[in-house]
Amino acid sequence: MSASPRTESIGGLEGAVTRRRLGLGVAAAGAAVTPLAAACAGSQNAGPAARTDLSKHAVLEAWVAADTRSAWQKLALDDYNKEKGLNLTVNWTRQPNGAELANKLVVTLAAGSGAPDMADVLINEMGKLLKSPSPPLATFNDALKAREADFFKGSFVDPWPIQGKSSALGDELNACLLSYRHDIFQQAGIKRPVVTWDEAMDVGRRISAIAPDGLFWTGAGPIGPFHMLAIQAGGGYWEKGNKLSINHPANARAMQYLVDMTSRFKAASLESGTLRVESINAGRVAADLGPAWKIVGGLQTSAPDTAGKWMVQPMPQWSASGTSGAGSGVTTSQGGTGMAVLKASRHREVGVDFVVWEHGSKAVLHDFVLRQTWPTYKKVYDDPRMSEPVPWFNNQKFGQVVKDAANSMLPFYQGVWWPELSTAAGKHIMAGLRGEKPVRQALDEAQNETRAAIEAAGGKIEPDGTLR
Repeated sequence: MSASPRTESIGGLEGAVTRRRLGLGVAAAGAAVTPLAAACAGSQNAGPAARTDLSKHAVLEAWVAADTRSAWQKLALDDYNKEKGLNLTVNWTRQPNGAELANKLVVTLAAGSGAPDMADVLINEMGKLLKSPSPPLATFNDALKAREADFFKGSFVDPWPIQGKSSALGDELNACLLSYRHDIFQQAGIKRPVVTWDEAMDVGRRISAIAPDGLFWTGAGPIGPFHMLAIQAGGGYWEKGNKLSINHPANARAMQYLVDMTSRFKAASLESGTLRVESINAGRVAADLGPAWKIVGGLQTSAPDTAGKWMVQPMPQWSASGTSGAGSGVTTSQGGTGMAVLKASRHREVGVDFVVWEHGSKAVLHDFVLRQTWPTYKKVYDDPRMSEPVPWFNNQKFGQVVKDAANSMLPFYQGVWWPELSTAAGKHIMAGLRGEKPVRQALDEAQNETRAAIEAAGGKIEPDGTLR
């Protein structure tokens, strides 16, 4: 990928895209180049948006962080123009990465000019744009009215909240699953599926005789298996989306489980750079946790020789009867990129209409064909292609498994203060997972330092952790 922006014409693909893009960015977001409040003030000072241009020949500017993010949308635009009888044009400009795209948005909004009409925003970068009382993004609630049930909300709108409304739409279904090496499981005599985390602990201990790195590799940061297990247990970083809850008892339960699994019982391994990739390639680990972009796209890239040796199942549960009263088979999501429309765009109305149309029509199947991206639009799952066997998963019908999981996704509240949270809490979470400090101490320190970081950045938090 080039380090400099490149404008792509609307006609045709520059090359076949055969695998799903990686890099949904789980590291801490970089600090914005200018304060967001200044950015929003700049956009407001520019005056009200010009009258929306709904002419047949409107030309929109869109920023994306990867060519793969514009490839399917180019094809969708062709379909949109044919159905609507329009000649809408979009100039797709690729930015170096998601962080730079968000930073550039902040700068152009502060300047009052130069911002695009539409932009792809990574989940962990959205906080840079939503901290103002008057965020610069259009909302989609009115355009989606009475259609909410057509989508898997956990990946479609939940990652990009704006004062209770939807500020971006995602087409990637990022429901988390357990992918496992069926050949290693068979060799070790493991019964499938692995239903509970207690069973998973036992499987990891038994399987280490064949796969010495255990059941899976777990990261040491704020996003990854720790966060997945914490949400399953009824925790997460934001209770109901507005109460800081890093030291929630459910988070402590998840962290202690992973400490025991990696340090005490050696049933899993704590992620360490390239060791994870080497371990997967060598068959030293038996499973992986995560959404499709990780357990399909990521593994295909890092371990292509393991094709056909994997199968997939729902994530194990904290109990056989479900988690925290949420029902059986619960999971969550990880990662995501949402298409947003700038509020100040003079083409705002047509931009919103196009983004809603492309995400809520068979156009999303373009992304499935190009990158095997499992869509958030429910109504395309009756397409025969969605139930075809997947060679990577030993010809298992992956579509049905991920669809079932998507129906039980618990909300992932990352919040607008993610850059502050990931930086302030990350080192304490890492220390806790590594056993360098007691779990409760690690989470309490993460809670306190995150509160201080948010308040230093202009946020207000009540003594009980509720955002004001």
